[in-house]
Amino acid sequence: MSLVCEFESDEAVSGDAIRVIWMKDGVKVKPSKDIQVSWTPPEARLTIQELLYPDDGGLYVCKARKNHGSVESTSRVTVNGKIKVETAFTYLSKSTVIEIKNR
Repeated sequence: MSLVCEFESDEAVSGDAIRVIWMKDGVKVKPSKDIQVSWTPPEARLTIQELLYPDDGGLYVCKARKNHGSVESTSRVTVNGKIKVETAFTYLSKSTVIEIKNR
């Protein structure tokens, strides 16, 4: 499963770099052999190789911050034989736009 956040930013004009973190159930996601986190503008990606157990599901949050604003997107992932993803957006600033795509 991959969750992808795509950002639009005026970084080139403002010099204000985007900082991105991924969280699951309120805890920062740490990369491992089964979990990859990448940030290649304009895309932040969280890839989990295998979702096998109900505990693998939860509330995944992509948080993006700039000096003058922040934004986050949440995805509720449910593992119960099938993977189900529900996404919601929270816009905290007009200076950054975030979109999450399930791939």
